[in-house]
Amino acid sequence: MKPVDRKKVAARRPIHPGIIFAEEVMPELRRNRTIGEIATLLGVSRQTLHRVMVADIAISSEMAVRLGKLCGSGPGIWIRLQGALRYLGSCTPARQSAREDTDSGRTITTRVGNRAAFEAVV
Repeated sequence: MKPVDRKKVAARRPIHPGIIFAEEVMPELRRNRTIGEIATLLGVSRQTLHRVMVADIAISSEMAVRLGKLCGSGPGIWIRLQGALRYLGSCTPARQSAREDTDSGRTITTRVGNRAAFEAVV
């Protein structure tokens, strides 16, 4: 078995929860229903469902409740996935910058106000 490349994993952007829904949940739902019927069950238009599944729009808390009810999983998983996407996705450039700093062997100082909160020499 090949070892996991941690640099690649750390650099990878999180997957949008709509794409997870489209690839993991929809195929099972599509066995018995049309996309229009699934959209109706969710209480949204087919266009809105499509925009969620292609990651054009974020999963709102209202949509998370609807997806959770449809899937039987509750809204928490969808909210956490969206939150991870927002948090980790926005941190990716900062993580890359920090990685470059540590690779160069420079001192990294994080400041809170005018006080050093964290300092590391690498």
